[in-house]
Amino acid sequence: MFKILIMAVMLSGLLSAGTLTFTKGTINAHTDVFGDDTIDPFSTQITSHLTLGSDLAQLSGDISIPSISLASEHNGRDEHMHEAMHTEIEKLISVKLTKVEKSDALYKIYADLTLHGVTKQIVSICSIKEDETTLNLDGTFNINMTDYNIEPPSMLFFTVRDKVDIKYNLNYRK
Repeated sequence: MFKILIMAVMLSGLLSAGTLTFTKGTINAHTDVFGDDTIDPFSTQITSHLTLGSDLAQLSGDISIPSISLASEHNGRDEHMHEAMHTEIEKLISVKLTKVEKSDALYKIYADLTLHGVTKQIVSICSIKEDETTLNLDGTFNINMTDYNIEPPSMLFFTVRDKVDIKYNLNYRK
């Protein structure tokens, strides 16, 4: 009976060993306003469900943020951004990891990004740091707004650059 109990405890540990618990993170976006300044919204309202297999190449799962949670230091620009993204209708921005490849000291994360109701594959260059109890993802990728049917906002004589640079730092507990 004692052996069965020990085996059951060991098996339950193995089954849940791959689940990562999201602890904190930030997703930052950056684009330029031609003739003026930059727009740098970010969000910390992140939901993430990742699992880790026997190695980092088996990392899988999803990450999402409410689209309305993207905010910067410029409320007026945020309003234009939210209007362009139709955040009242398209309430969630999500990423589903599809493949992870080691690339020198970094990793390439292939994922499906759903934004503004459009899903497209992205490739992110990422540093993954791992120890016995934690996993940290620190990476970048970029998108064009028009690829997701978002018209870059324009205000008077200013036009927003189509390309958006995304940076993320996500921390997990094993």
